[in-house]
Parts: sequence; C-alpha cells; structure tokens
Amino acid sequence: MWIFLRGHRVYPTLLAVALSSVLVISMFSVSEALKRSVEERYSESEEDVLITTRHLHNGIVGAHKISQELEREENISIATPVAISIATAHISGDSIPLIGVGVIPGGIERFMDNKKTLYLSGQRLVIEDSFSVKGDPHYKGNYTGEWTGEILLDRVLKEKYGLERGSTVSIGGPGGSRNFTVTGFFSTSLTGGGVVSYYVKGAFLMHLSELQDIMDLARDKKGNVVDRCWGILVKVNEGIASNPTLFKKYVEELKMRYPFYKVLTPEERFERVDEQYSMVRVFSFSISFISASSGILFLLGIMYINIQQLGQHLRILKAIGVSNIDIFLEVYFSSLAILTASFLLSIPISYFVVGYINDYFVSSTGIEVLYAVLNSVVVLKSFAFFVGFGSALSILPAVKAMRTRLAGVRDPLKRW
Repeated sequence: MWIFLRGHRVYPTLLAVALSSVLVISMFSVSEALKRSVEERYSESEEDVLITTRHLHNGIVGAHKISQELEREENISIATPVAISIATAHISGDSIPLIGVGVIPGGIERFMDNKKTLYLSGQRLVIEDSFSVKGDPHYKGNYTGEWTGEILLDRVLKEKYGLERGSTVSIGGPGGSRNFTVTGFFSTSLTGGGVVSYYVKGAFLMHLSELQDIMDLARDKKGNVVDRCWGILVKVNEGIASNPTLFKKYVEELKMRYPFYKVLTPEERFERVDEQYSMVRVFSFSISFISASSGILFLLGIMYINIQQLGQHLRILKAIGVSNIDIFLEVYFSSLAILTASFLLSIPISYFVVGYINDYFVSSTGIEVLYAVLNSVVVLKSFAFFVGFGSALSILPAVKAMRTRLAGVRDPLKRW
C-alpha cells in the first residue's frame, strides 16, 4: 500500500526533517569533541599538583615566597606561581579587553610538553616564542627591580592589527598603564571564537611581577606587599610521582599545610571539570531535543493532514475488510520510513557542517583542536535519540488513522 509515501509533500518533508536531524548530529558532535578535549587537556597537563583558589580569583597571598619554600623541599622538583587577570590593551587606537597571564620565564617552561604546549585552567597555550629575560626581576626589592617590558601576544591580535616583534602596545589595569614591547606570539584555545570572545578579544603573557603591578596584585590598598596569584604549579620528584602511595600521602600533607587553598591533582581537577561538563551535556541535549521536536512535529503535522485528505481512502479500506492494525502499521511505518530516510540524508550534510565548525575555530585560534567530532559512535547516538524519539511520537497519527470511522457503511468485523 504505502499510500502515505506518495504525493508532493514527501520530499519537502524529508528535507525539513533532515535539517532538524543535522542540528541534532552537530550538537552531539560538539559534545563529544568537548568531552575528548577535556580528557586530553587534563591527561596531558605537566603539573603534578595545582595549588589554587576558586575559578580565576587571584587569592593566593605570598606567591613568590610559597613557591620558593616549596622548591626548597626535597620532594619538589619545581614550583612556579601564575596569575590570571583581565586587562585593557590599547592597540592602534582600540581599547580591547584581554586575558593576561603572568608567569616566571625559566620556570614555566618546565611545565610545557615537547610541543611547547602549556595547559592552564583547562586551556591550551602553544607558545612558539620565549622571553629574552628569564626569572622575575621586577619582584626584587618589593617590586622595585628591573622592568623588562616584555610581552607575548595572542596570534589573533597579530593577524588583526598587523603586529610584529618589536611593536609597542599599552596594557592597563587598576594599577595604571605601561608600554610593553612585543617579543613573540602564541596560540591559545581560550579566545578567537565562541562566548568567551564576546568579553575578551585575545590574550597575552608577561612576567608575573609586571602583571601584578599593573593589576594591583602586588600591594594592598595600604601599600603593603601581598604578592597575589591565581595558582602555583608544582612538579614533584620522580620518586614521589612514580609511587601512588607516597604521592597521595604528600598531597594530603600539602592540603593540611594550605587549608585555605585548593590543592588538586590532575585526577581531582578532571573530576571537577567532568561535573561541569555534565551541565554542557544537559545544554547540548536540550538543543538536540528542541531541534528534534521541531522536525518531528512538522512530520506529525504533515501526517495528520494526509490522514484528513485520505480519510475516504481509509474508509474504503475498512469497508473491504482491512483491519485496524494494518492501517496502524501502514501509517506508523510510513512515518518511520520518512524519519530514517531523513536521518540518512542528514549524515553527509552533517559531515560538511562539522568540517566547517572545525575549520572556523581552528583558523580563529590557530590551534589544531577538534571542536566537533563525527564518527560512528556519534552517528549511532544521534540515530537512537532522533529516530527513537520520533518513533514514540509517530504512534499518535497512526492511532488517529486507525480510529477513522466509516460513514453510512456497516463496519466489517475487526481483525486484530
């Protein structure tokens, strides 16, 4: 029979449902890529322990002193403080907000992998260049030492403003504005696209003490030195790192020593991020649900219209003895056929959509990271969700068709 798969409405319906399916596959692809990215970032982090506060708050007091005390311990290989703040840059007449990261050159490199990649707060920074002055000279003498004026800029800014090594930019904050000389560039996954780019337009790296100075992290309101930072990266000796029991014991000692801070291992940080990722999964599922609902409801509407227009045909079928179950299956499997065909049609379209998403963000950030993943697992998950949801709702028009009553004709015996 398949009378509901004929007519001029079938092909527009296929296309409309396929478009909603593309959105479902795309959201599942982005969710899968995010999960992989989080796992990769925290599995590849070079630090063994991170001492920090909540979020991006520079709440650790005495950063340099704590790091130096830790480095004097026999269990510690190296410890280096890091500060993260949002500052204002003045470039070519524009005032733009940037994420600033303060580091100590010569120490921070110990936390990079062989590809010169540094992971901070779950974000990837690929640092191709380096500072010419090592250490943190301005910190000496209570922030009266040599001012290097060096800065590494996000490649997004280089491409937008045509900056080169030797260019001068002004960076300002609560502590005032200073001119800095560009000594190199880096790429980061933090900016260049998405929600973050609406608030900050790039990033920069500079010596820790110099960032502290312009962001009022060096002294309090009374002028006393406080030396604030966001976190301290710690790498333990190989003997501790290779022994899980000793490592766990030492981490517990650090937690007792710094009760007001968070002492986290990569595993603990991954657990926290996984909890945050659950929120992203809920958001992704919500978008997928709305997209699938719009396409499936459109299909159901078309099926209801077809049932109304083919009502006389259904009455004739009942009059000649076609059972209610046969009519139910006719409508139900017609809906499933359209759903399945639409999903199959959406797969090649989704391939190009996912490719575009990756190309757009990779070109924006300059980092080869997958922002969307389309594989068999994603396709199967999307198929189970889309067709499963659609098959449940497709019962409604099938029941409607089955309940079509004969008008002026005696109903035949019902066969079930």
